[in-house]
Amino acid sequence: MADLTEDSAICWITPHTVSATHLGTAQIGQKVNLEGDLLAKYVRQQLPSTETNK
Repeated sequence: MADLTEDSAICWITPHTVSATHLGTAQIGQKVNLEGDLLAKYVRQQLPSTETNK
């Protein structure tokens, strides 16, 4: 996760992922499906610490 805002997330995509998926042809603002379990790990790290996400 490169950056997280209230309404968007900027992710770094590896060259392998770009060549092995359709992400390389995605346009800015286009909705894409990202693997939630890995993404959630990084989002959780960006959130303020609470009892539920320690």
